[in-house]
Amino acid sequence: MRFSQSNRNMVESMSATADRIGEYAIKYGMDTVESFIDAVLAILEHIDPSLIRQDQPGNSRFVEGRPK
Repeated sequence: MRFSQSNRNMVESMSATADRIGEYAIKYGMDTVESFIDAVLAILEHIDPSLIRQDQPGNSRFVEGRPK
């Protein structure tokens, strides 16, 4: 039951993400990509998901984590 809500295509998803990051590294350089990922992860550590309310009328700008 613990992983019943897990994405069944997780391996494929991670593989696609690795490919995409590899393409960015070729295009922009590994140092630039690593710096960007480090910055994003630093911001991620400071976000409290419990403060985000999906039931407020103004929060309909995003659908499943993607801008409309």
